[in-house]
Amino acid sequence: MSHSGCTLTLERFFEAPPERVFAAWTETQHLARWFGPENVVTEIVENTPAVGGSYRFLMHEEGGAVHGLSGVYRVVDPPTKLVMTWKWDTVEASTLVTVDFVPRGEGTLVQLKHEGFPSRDVLDNHEQGWTSTWECLERALA
Repeated sequence: MSHSGCTLTLERFFEAPPERVFAAWTETQHLARWFGPENVVTEIVENTPAVGGSYRFLMHEEGGAVHGLSGVYRVVDPPTKLVMTWKWDTVEASTLVTVDFVPRGEGTLVQLKHEGFPSRDVLDNHEQGWTSTWECLERALA
């Protein structure tokens, strides 16, 4: 992982082919199984993974809090790349998420860049969230 200004860059290897990992990121039935940090259940309200299509997720915490997230897909290039805006309901500005799916032997190296954070604290919170979320993806792909 690396930090450059207010940009978060993470990468992780998954033991599944790019087509399967890309499907996990884009197909509603798969997203509902893993997307979001541990101890969160994500409700997929809307998901249209096409250029200009939008998504809306509601993340339900165990304690009852609900966090709304929405955005627009800017690039959908199966099975190699996703680019989408990312906006929490409680925040005015959106950020940008770029995900590259790189074949590595029998698996996939996922490279994520999340940019445009207003502060280091917000970036750190997202780093924790993405790290936990990838644990959920690992289990979903197993």
